[in-house]
Amino acid sequence: KSHFFRQSSGGGYNTIIGGVGASINTDVLLAELLQIDINTIEDFAVVDNNVYCNITSEYDIPSSCFALNQNITSFIDTEGKVITLFAYCFQQCANLETVYFPEVKNTQGSTFSSSKALKEIYLPKLQKVSWSDFNTCESIEVLNLPSALTSENASFRTMRNLREAYLPKMTTISERDAFTDSTYAVSYYLPLLECGDAHTIFNNNSSLKELSLPATKQFNTDNLYLCFGLEVLNLPSLENFGLVSPASNDTLYGFPPNITINLPIALETTPNTVVREWIDLMVSLKNATINYV
Repeated sequence: KSHFFRQSSGGGYNTIIGGVGASINTDVLLAELLQIDINTIEDFAVVDNNVYCNITSEYDIPSSCFALNQNITSFIDTEGKVITLFAYCFQQCANLETVYFPEVKNTQGSTFSSSKALKEIYLPKLQKVSWSDFNTCESIEVLNLPSALTSENASFRTMRNLREAYLPKMTTISERDAFTDSTYAVSYYLPLLECGDAHTIFNNNSSLKELSLPATKQFNTDNLYLCFGLEVLNLPSLENFGLVSPASNDTLYGFPPNITINLPIALETTPNTVVREWIDLMVSLKNATINYV
């Protein structure tokens, strides 16, 4: 957090937009871009190709506002005037590195997708992560979204340099591919996540050694496709494996071999034949070690 304040200190401005001073060089142009009343923009200035101003009322970043903008390097909203980030608003911004939105609670989809230089995000109140919001944000190493409750399809897909994800309040991931292709990820903190019927959540997380999902009651085995480095899977609340038919060997294709799976003791004698069959297949086909704890 202090890094952002260092960037925005020295002038008392509540809005700093880096790298766009040549194209947004008047308050009129800024008001048109953000779709806000020009009378809410005060103290407009351009210094070293960065836009500085004070915006006096709350507003949203409109859909596609900065999409494909190759010049923007940062958007810093120090007083939390921005409330919602609409779809595609920072999509494919090749040089965007920093965003600071302390009051944003919702996004509308593909917000930062393919902004491959994005490294630092400050979204402490974001609750809903929409589809593809961070898809192909390849420079983020630590994902910290302390208030995020839900995420949609492919919301964090192909974050190739992601090392750690801290999502302490996330309860729901919908559809598919939430963290697919995060090939360097080593740590996920998801203490409240119920995987439910979501599929392919952690596919191709080849560096992941241990995964703990203490709140998950249903887990689909295709969530770990190509996670061949995974050694330990902790599912202490599991009640059911979500895939219906375990009869074919293909159902465990890509599931990590030689894995230790820690399951609740109630499953040791479960009458659920589907769960029993899955456990037997993991042992026979993948040499899994099953512990009941």
